[in-house]
Amino acid sequence: MKKWRAGGRSLFGRGVFHFLSVSGVFAMPRLVFALLFALLAIFGCSEPKSRVHGKVLYKGKPVTGGTIVLVSPDNSTAQARIASDGSYEVPAASRGHILVAIQADRPRPAPRAQPSSKAVALKGQNTFAMERSKSDDRAKTVKASAPPPAGNPSALGLPALYGDPNRSGLSIELVDSVQEFTVDLK
Repeated sequence: MKKWRAGGRSLFGRGVFHFLSVSGVFAMPRLVFALLFALLAIFGCSEPKSRVHGKVLYKGKPVTGGTIVLVSPDNSTAQARIASDGSYEVPAASRGHILVAIQADRPRPAPRAQPSSKAVALKGQNTFAMERSKSDDRAKTVKASAPPPAGNPSALGLPALYGDPNRSGLSIELVDSVQEFTVDLK
């Protein structure tokens, strides 16, 4: 059985695997050097990380949606969604003095009801219906920008200053591999 050759050379003749075909003293050190370099690049250059978990409360009630953002001294960020019970978990945050921001979800207006087939047929013929639909859309936009109802902390919308890590006044010193951080916003 013949070895497959491309243009008279073996597959290892030139290219990516050339160092494997070199016989003699340099073949093994090249392979070892390449493997050590790859391992160092993957594992050796990272700083220690911490898993951060806890709850986000606003006036004693859990925030039922949004995002918590952790900003490290080198400006790298780690973030996590806030669950419906106010809990969160950031799997890997840089250690050190960390600035914190809480960004609440904005409430969304209720979706518009689908018109019946009769209404669709009339709408195509009736310009009054088109104008009425546009005015309804404008009214919904105004309602969406109005203050949300009381009760649900994420629907209330947190004060804007909590969304900026430099103005929020929230910070944590991460030193352990697993750390709890519960935030009670006022």
